[in-house]
Order: sequence, then structure tokens, then C-alpha cells
Amino acid sequence: MSKVINQHFVPRSYLKYFANKRGKEYETNVYDKETEKSFPCNIKGVASSRYFYDFPTKDEIKRDLEEKGEIEAISSLEQLENIEIQAVEKFFSELEGDFKSKLDNIRARYAMSPEPFEQNEVITKVEKVALATNLAYQFTRTRDIRENFNEMSDKFLQHVVDRMVNEKFPELEPGAVKVVRDEKYDGLNHAAFLFNKEFSEFPMILLNHIWTIGVNETDIPFYTSDNPVVKYGHKEDKFFSNAGIASPGIEIAFPISEKLLLILREKSYFGVEAQVLYGNKFISMEVENVEFYNWLQVTQSNRQIYSSNPNFELINKMRKENPDSLKRNSKIEVIAGGKKL
Repeated sequence: MSKVINQHFVPRSYLKYFANKRGKEYETNVYDKETEKSFPCNIKGVASSRYFYDFPTKDEIKRDLEEKGEIEAISSLEQLENIEIQAVEKFFSELEGDFKSKLDNIRARYAMSPEPFEQNEVITKVEKVALATNLAYQFTRTRDIRENFNEMSDKFLQHVVDRMVNEKFPELEPGAVKVVRDEKYDGLNHAAFLFNKEFSEFPMILLNHIWTIGVNETDIPFYTSDNPVVKYGHKEDKFFSNAGIASPGIEIAFPISEKLLLILREKSYFGVEAQVLYGNKFISMEVENVEFYNWLQVTQSNRQIYSSNPNFELINKMRKENPDSLKRNSKIEVIAGGKKL
């Protein structure tokens, strides 16, 4: 079996709903926040990276351990079978078919319904369970999550090293001894984060939220991005960000086409009335709603935003009003000893 070189962290089967068909191919319009330019691109070339999920081979790991003199670790490594370096890519390739079919069901249910806003169940229980798992993986499989995870690990390890160095060499400034992460292991570290035993709690949290499908009735398409599952914390608090997926007042949004948007809202904050009014229903979105969710895609994207429409009016407006709003700021704060690292 040949290796997959260009590995997507947002599926092509999803991206085509934000693209224009050109013969047998699909082309989306990309806005790149780093270059501040937009351009058309085949969906094969976006939200992807060469060998993104791959692991080092067993021989490569062994060589690295030998260089570090990790005899015990080498002994443990020898007990393993050959490492499947594209195991994660294979896992997501198989999972994406189920994700596509469940999203297609919702798209078809809207398109085929003469009165979509009168429906009482727009997502079945079986679909919701499958979508919760797929959404959890989509949220955690992106480059943005990987960079956040790496940043958190780097900051924490640097703090530990600084403490150790300070004990023996108090004259040295923090950072005098640098922690350097071997990027070759980023895929393996990401996999450990994706497939840890606590992951099963993630879909269960999502299932407990109020699920709604927003319908875009404007001429402005919903954007998507290289980090398409976005969040917004409605509850203000002096001490907590309330930005976690289970936080009171959290809202999670995922555009499933330029017309439809999956919205999950935390129950305790939005209440029983919200469950009755728009739980498991199609609801209409006005211009201000569409712009709000597009704003979330722009600000929470890692680098790129995608649309079938080449006219990124909202982004151009944001850039003029506040150029810093397009920058990718650190989303990680590590606190140790009462101080931010």
C-alpha cells in the first residue's frame, strides 16, 4: 500500500461544500491571514500538510534513544511490533466516510423538506451519537490544536528546566538553557493526545448540549476554515474564561455547508426554554448571525479561511478596523507559582 503524502486535517469530502466544482475537481477561495491575500485553490491543497500525522519508524526511535543512552526505553521498544507510521491517517480516512454520511443526511433533510422550520427532529439520536464523536475528533485533529498542545508542553517543560537550573546556577537567567522540541515526534505526541483514555468524555459532553441547525437565509455564505469547530463563551466571569467545551454558556459552531450551521449550546446557561424553542430544529439566520459565525471562523482559524465566494468582505472590513484581529494569538496560558509562564 502506497504512503499518503498530503494528509488533510479537515476532510476534502467536507471542504467541497465550500467550493465550486471545476470539471471533476473542487476549487475553493482561500483567504490567508499570514499573507493577507486571497486566491483560488483546489481543495486537495488546503487544510493539509505533508506527512502531518506520521510517526517516526521504530528504527528512527531506536537511534534517538541510543544517542541519549536510554537503555531501558530501548528494551521496551524491542517488545513492540513494527510501528504503523500512518496509523492515524488511516484511522481518519476510515472515520471520514461516516462523518460525511451523517452530514449528508442533514443536508438532504433540509433540501428535501417543503417546510424545514416545522420539523421537530432534524438530527436522529443515532446521527447525534456519531456526529458527537466525529466533531470531537475534528476539533482535536487540526494543526491549531497541535500548535496549542506543543506550546503548552514547551512552556511547561521550559519552566521545569528553569527551576532546575536556578537551583544549581542561580546566576543564570531563565531561558539560559533552552528546551528544544524534536518536531519529528509531533505526530506521535499529537496521537497520544488524540487517543488518550479520557477522550471518550469529549463526545459525551457534546451530546449533553442543545443541538440546533442554523439556516443561512442571506446572500452571504458561511465561511469555514482550517480550524472549523469554533467556540464562543457567552458567560462573563472575572476569574474564568468559560471557553471550555463543558463551560457554562459555551456555544460551539460547525458550518456543514455555506447554507447550514451545526450549533451546540450548553444547557444550564441557555435553559429549558432554549431547548423547547430551537432544540433539534432548523432555525433561521439573519445577516448579523451569519457575520457573527463567520467572524468566529476568521478569528479562530489557524491561518486560512475558505469560501466558494472570492469576495471576503467581512475579512477586509476586519483588517481595516483592527489589523490585529487577523493575527493568530497564543491561546495557551500556563500558570505556575501564581505567575503566567
